[in-house]
Amino acid sequence: MSHRNHLSMPHPVLSNQRQDYAPDCQFSITTPQTMLAATGKEIAITVAYFLNSPTLLELIADRRASYISVVECTRTYRRESYATIANEDILLLNPTEWQGTLTVTPYVAATEDITGFTAPEHRPLIKALAPDGANLPAGAILAVGDITEVELDDDTGVESIFDLVPYRELTAGTFTTNLTGQRIAINVHPDDLAKINTTRYQTQREPMLHQALYLHALDKAIRNLSDHADKRWATVVHRKLAEHNINAADNYDPAEKSEEYAQQIFQNPLARMLNSLQDGTNDE
Repeated sequence: MSHRNHLSMPHPVLSNQRQDYAPDCQFSITTPQTMLAATGKEIAITVAYFLNSPTLLELIADRRASYISVVECTRTYRRESYATIANEDILLLNPTEWQGTLTVTPYVAATEDITGFTAPEHRPLIKALAPDGANLPAGAILAVGDITEVELDDDTGVESIFDLVPYRELTAGTFTTNLTGQRIAINVHPDDLAKINTTRYQTQREPMLHQALYLHALDKAIRNLSDHADKRWATVVHRKLAEHNINAADNYDPAEKSEEYAQQIFQNPLARMLNSLQDGTNDE
């Protein structure tokens, strides 16, 4: 089954690229949430189906058809399909197999042979061309929605969830943290941002940047995780907590121990900063 060949199918297909159905018939999906599953080991993508076709809805209700999401990964080239008769489905993905940008293509497909398939919402020309309907095999595509892209956070490091944002209203040398976006915004004065950008990729300066900016932002993020479960940055933070076995501890308490957890995730940036300073002194 491929979204690339439905244009040539000889039977009616509900699609934005075809005109087999009345204009008010539509099929689409939304992916409102991408977050860590309750197991702490999988990425959970919620897919909500919207279908406006009484005939197709009846076929799904009778289990003669189902919704299918075909998920493809542009980085790992993995491809899987997920079927359901519910209007909403949660896809659980292994983060080692799914990374970067995913494409989700929704379908409605027959789950059994259908004889004389026709629908009142078919356009008059379709009804005239096949007055007795079409005989469809199990697996026949009945509807195709537009492709939706889902961005998974790059898991090369927790630094990927931060955006350094120029904010002229701030006093130079100060910063603020904003958790309301999909990535954590660290607002800094434009002059400071220019200085940061000249040094942020120097290995010996990295612990200093962690200690000065990222540690505080990660501390705040961990303390407020429960209020931002739908954010992509929260998915990455949950994943990092799991990688360090932090959230598996009996005394796990993100509200009270956020500072401690942030230091563990960043591998003790104060110690690394002191070591880098010592190394710099020895090199002189």
